[in-house]
Amino acid sequence: MRRKDREIKTPEKIEEIINHCKTIRIGMLEDQAVHIVPVNFGYKREGDKFAFYIHSAKKGHKVDVWEKNPRIAFEMDHEIGLNPGPKGCDYGYFYQSVIGQGEIVLLKEPIQKEKALNQIMLHQTGRFFEFTEKNLETVNVYEIAVRDIVGKACLPKE
Repeated sequence: MRRKDREIKTPEKIEEIINHCKTIRIGMLEDQAVHIVPVNFGYKREGDKFAFYIHSAKKGHKVDVWEKNPRIAFEMDHEIGLNPGPKGCDYGYFYQSVIGQGEIVLLKEPIQKEKALNQIMLHQTGRFFEFTEKNLETVNVYEIAVRDIVGKACLPKE
């Protein structure tokens, strides 16, 4: 990262940013083409390790790509607002963001899927839900096993 003054490395600060975000953008490589897909997510943190959880339909383009190449990159951001200036080149933007890389893993066991879906629901709604066997059978649930993660921020001066 070029701007070391904006880099965020501590898991606590990274988690603060994640808690402001509801969408994770996942980058994936298929042959020589790069694709990005935005999805809702949940997460868990144990010490300095993060895992993200997403769900999808059982079939589709991203499912096909992930089966061939599970290596992904991700990004999420929290927009704070415009930082105006007297001239066009003086403008900027206040933000917080998280980026990283990892591997996407299809969860197969019903108990794993239910726990992951509840992490998604907890992050998105603040509560847990019950899922039927049919609910769990009709959806793919994935864990993003995070290999590396870093935050970045440009914040207003207090």
